[in-house]
Amino acid sequence: MPRTPTYGPRDPDAVLRAATDEPRALLRDVLGADLEAAVRREADGRDAARCRQQVARSVQGCHATLLRELDACKRRGLARKNAPFDDAADLASCFGADPKGMIAKRCDRRIEKRPGRFILDPLRRALETRCVARGVDLGEILPACAAATVEEAHACLERAARCRACLAVEASDALDDGVANASCASPLGSLACTLDDETGFFFESSAGFLGGGLAGTLEVACGTPDAASGTAPCTCGLAALSPVEVPGRGWACASPVDGCPAGTIDCDGGTSLDLAISADHDVGTCTGNASCAAQCATSCAASGADVWDSGCEGFCEGGASDGGACAGDAQCPGGRCNGVAGGGHGNVCQCQRIELTSGGSGPGGLRCNLGLRLRVEAALPCDGADVLLDLGDRCLPLTTESAQASLVDQDHVPGRQLPNGSDVIAGQALGCE
Repeated sequence: MPRTPTYGPRDPDAVLRAATDEPRALLRDVLGADLEAAVRREADGRDAARCRQQVARSVQGCHATLLRELDACKRRGLARKNAPFDDAADLASCFGADPKGMIAKRCDRRIEKRPGRFILDPLRRALETRCVARGVDLGEILPACAAATVEEAHACLERAARCRACLAVEASDALDDGVANASCASPLGSLACTLDDETGFFFESSAGFLGGGLAGTLEVACGTPDAASGTAPCTCGLAALSPVEVPGRGWACASPVDGCPAGTIDCDGGTSLDLAISADHDVGTCTGNASCAAQCATSCAASGADVWDSGCEGFCEGGASDGGACAGDAQCPGGRCNGVAGGGHGNVCQCQRIELTSGGSGPGGLRCNLGLRLRVEAALPCDGADVLLDLGDRCLPLTTESAQASLVDQDHVPGRQLPNGSDVIAGQALGCE
């Protein structure tokens, strides 16, 4: 006769709570904390709605299979006559046990049946056929995963399902799987950062200083922390930003753009997340924006920096006359003329570089790239009807650590720098709780 174990579930209410709470928490992990806001009506986008519904069913199916196979393993172990389960370690060995391949079938299977044709688990199948094949943006549907590809999204969803199954077992049976395998790690989720009264900006040049307050909201979405490094991928997006008046010119208007590389949050601290941006006014002569870009890349490589932007003075950047010769912004409709109009600095290559400086971040330090398009319009509203200057799509680096910006060879004077290098601004870490 099977023996009655001295370990395992004892509280029926705890078992019931685990069975109901963790599946709901799983949906919040992958769809966002506000499930009501995450639900998409068919009228708001049929393909996006069906993609999200099928992904939700598939990830819950994976979660249920993990628990079902755990129960089957427990039954087999307790029923053994010769070597029945003796302690909690035997019970813990059942988590993830898959002798019949049922967990792999539901959670993680990608077998090439013939060239170019694969047998997929329901998670991958939903992501490929219900989402990507129909043009649905995975980053929008699964904001907590910060995933751009099917495999990245699948890895995030499977981790979340295993985590919630693990937590359900911990709550009901009072045990974990006992392995440092990050099975109980979950996506950090999304955070809306409101720009309050203390948020501001400033531009400094030899002509003067311009600064003011900012009002709007940024959205930060972070994936699952790596068990070894404590870091997780994060994306930063512009939800809203109020126009800023530019005296004598009009209004600066920002709109969100996609495609910027993911950033990083370090939950434990120690990763270098500081940054320094420098704009070198003169890295050599150029015959156009393309030759300047090549010079800038060479200059940045020599100093160990990354290229942020470049432009050859006296040539249009952006707009209808992109790349054409110019003497002022009026000759670059919808864009700008590199350099200062009338400054006599034509054919000089300007190079903007980003350097990731040394120094470990604090716990919860974040660096990411904010995608935006900045235009100057003659009057409100910001509708693109009267654009005076279009700076194009930009990936603006943001950090909670220290940041510094400087202009080198100011006004074409070798060695002159603005500011003098002492202006370093530090932010505040977010944390991963």
